[in-house]
Amino acid sequence: MAGVFGRRNIEMARLGTKSIAKRDVNRLSQARSAKDIHQALDRIVKVVRSDASIVSFPKFRKFLGRVSDSEDSLKNLHSQLLDRLKISLDQWTKIEAMTQKWASLYDNPDFGHLVQPLVQDLSAFFGCKTRSFSVPLKDMGLWDFRLLFPDIHLNYFDDEIHMIVVTDSRAGPNEFAAVKDIIHKNDATMKVTLLLVLGNGDQLRELAKTSSIEIVVLDEDDCREIMLSPNSKRMFCHRVARRISVQALQPYQTQGKVRSRMFYGRHDEIKRLKSNLSNSFAIYGGRLIGKSSLLHQIDQEFEHGETGGYRVCSITAQAFTSSVEACRALLKELDIPTAKHRSVLTFERLMRDYLLSHTGRVLILVDEVDDLIVLDGRDNYQMFEAFHNLNNDFGERCRFVFAGYRDLARQCMDSKSRFRNFAEPIRLGNLDPVSARLLIEEPMCEELGFRFESDDLVEKILEMTAGHPNYIQVFCKELTEYLERQQRRRVREHDIEYTYHNADFRDRV
Repeated sequence: MAGVFGRRNIEMARLGTKSIAKRDVNRLSQARSAKDIHQALDRIVKVVRSDASIVSFPKFRKFLGRVSDSEDSLKNLHSQLLDRLKISLDQWTKIEAMTQKWASLYDNPDFGHLVQPLVQDLSAFFGCKTRSFSVPLKDMGLWDFRLLFPDIHLNYFDDEIHMIVVTDSRAGPNEFAAVKDIIHKNDATMKVTLLLVLGNGDQLRELAKTSSIEIVVLDEDDCREIMLSPNSKRMFCHRVARRISVQALQPYQTQGKVRSRMFYGRHDEIKRLKSNLSNSFAIYGGRLIGKSSLLHQIDQEFEHGETGGYRVCSITAQAFTSSVEACRALLKELDIPTAKHRSVLTFERLMRDYLLSHTGRVLILVDEVDDLIVLDGRDNYQMFEAFHNLNNDFGERCRFVFAGYRDLARQCMDSKSRFRNFAEPIRLGNLDPVSARLLIEEPMCEELGFRFESDDLVEKILEMTAGHPNYIQVFCKELTEYLERQQRRRVREHDIEYTYHNADFRDRV
């Protein structure tokens, strides 16, 4: 088992612990002023964060006890240490318990039975739970774990994570080839695999850089940083994000409906829909302002969310060449036979029969409705008249939400239009400042691991994009990919200016 912890073998780990004890405990014991105590404690914090082996963690409380002349004094010193580390006593206690298991690997030649409980404890710091494990290649020191990741949903992980544990940090090309074989056999569809090295992972990390598979190597240093972070789950995400290319992680979408986890704001609009359950709505706004994404979110919330119980039918009207064709598509969404459907009047009759024979509620979402307004206008708006009649007669059991651009906006503003008495207008503008800021900070900082040099830089992006959701997505996508080419994850003012004046950003907005 010697060498399992890489550059810190058993003897060095213990010698390191003793040297830390002698030097820093002596400083504490000789301290005569608050300043001297603070300096000694600061030194210990530095050692804990960067120099000490994980196996030395349980020793620190004993070291403090040597210079404490009373239990109160010990508690005070320990409290000051935790304050400097910015962690709670509960977290420190969990660290001590976990690292005692880690340290026990040193002294146990048959350490196999200790790996699973160690990984279970460590996974809790990651925000995961162990679902299953196996030992595909015990002679190579490889353990195969499946972790559930229920609390944080990231682009590069599904709810389940594949993690392979390497118990010998001397592992080299042969072991890495075996790791890739395990991944190919079990995880052809997973984006990322974690490789946890119980020691120093530098060699395997270099090998991972040459692999076509996304493999993230975490080692003892990473685990220490994660455990000592005030928010260990967030630190875990940052550590992983920094080891994966931005292209593989990229959460920002510049086209199409955004995924639910990238949907920010629009709380007032959704609240209006939820509080006026008998009404239909017409959502209009500029291009790429987020109308389709809002409809997608409405779909999710009304079918699966707290407002659930709706049968949601969603169509994109841009694809249709007639009102009858659009009506037929809606009937198919509701599984209503359409063989006899030849007119808008037939559509209305079939819908009435359906609503009278079913007890549920129907929400019909029509995106890109502008062309359909023009087509139906040639038939004196028969289809929209049918929609109006159904909503009038069945109320919340048959509602419509339309999304469009200029033609829908004109209908909403025309006092003589049928829409004025049918659908409540909602003008969709830029995001509110809080939501716009979250759209910048959460994906960039929480998911991709970027850091802004100052808060003013976020304000600068808000000013440059005016809170337009698509402009923010385009800007942040260009910015993150530029910074990756620079091999940096720290955002400076120059980077903001460069992205703003870059031709790629200008061309896309």
